[in-house]
Amino acid sequence: MPSVPVAEQTIAVMFALTRRVNVHVRDQQQHTWRRADEYRVVDGATMCVVGLGAIGSAIAMRCAALGMKVIGVTRTGLEPTRPPVSRIYGFSDIKHALAEADHVAVSMPATPMIEGVFDESMFRSMKQGACFYNVSRGSLVVEPDLVRVLKDGHLWGAGLDVFATEPLPEDHPFWDMPNVVMAPHVGGRYVQEFDHLCDLFVKNLERYRDQKELINRVDLTK
Repeated sequence: MPSVPVAEQTIAVMFALTRRVNVHVRDQQQHTWRRADEYRVVDGATMCVVGLGAIGSAIAMRCAALGMKVIGVTRTGLEPTRPPVSRIYGFSDIKHALAEADHVAVSMPATPMIEGVFDESMFRSMKQGACFYNVSRGSLVVEPDLVRVLKDGHLWGAGLDVFATEPLPEDHPFWDMPNVVMAPHVGGRYVQEFDHLCDLFVKNLERYRDQKELINRVDLTK
């Protein structure tokens, strides 16, 4: 269940960018009536989900339901392809996957091996005009590089729920960028969160007692 709100957060920021909701909210605050220069639909677009754990799979399922083609990236790429993901790439081939996508959502755990992996080279391998979403950990992204490719127009927009430093510093460029939709690390927040966390704790305690693999365990050595 914790994967569901994060997946919905991803979909929310995707629609906020494509339908220019963020622009219109600012206009509303200024009592300004105007249309944006460009609106997009996600139907028929390609979403690349980087990390196909519980959260990534939940994102993939919702994107497919919206009529999107979904491809994925995992550590090895050896997992069998399964609906709704049409193709899975290994992390060594991630740039090939990024080059296919109109939207890229990152949902993998932050480990020492991949800290700062999304740098300018990675962003430049994405399609011109693509959108980038990070709902995992801010340490995976080199933020000055993301600012650069957003300002020069290589990427059309970004939806960010996590940052390298939280709270985000008041002088950070993201605050004033019209093509960035931000949230203060709230992807996992929802009304029943505490109850479901308690249920997960009890299940993992039982699995630990029975010497079974724990749910949502992350191997930080990889």
